[in-house]
Amino acid sequence: MSVAAGTHQPAQPRDDGITFASKILLLHLGVVNAVLCLFYLMFYAASLLRLLPVALDAMDVACLLFGLCFNTLHSIALWTLCALNFDRYFAIATPLHYGTFINTKKVRYCVVCGKIFPCSSVLD
Repeated sequence: MSVAAGTHQPAQPRDDGITFASKILLLHLGVVNAVLCLFYLMFYAASLLRLLPVALDAMDVACLLFGLCFNTLHSIALWTLCALNFDRYFAIATPLHYGTFINTKKVRYCVVCGKIFPCSSVLD
């Protein structure tokens, strides 16, 4: 019987969905902010380089499109920040019941609602 020294592997931390909810929210916030920055840079660079046609109608359409993207993406980012703050609040205030309050299904539902409500309010 031979025993190899040093072959014991340390136990890996278990990821049972509790930290996955926070990761979804952080990833969503990062993607929304990246898209927001991309839209801002795209429209700002186009106006600086005067790539938009001089016609008034084209400028109006570009301005409306920029306003729609800017307001919608900011609203989505704020909804995501609120959800992230609720996630952290429940993790700190009720650590033993965190899994019943926050799970992946509820977080995905919150992310979808956070996309629907700002879009519907901007389109009114």
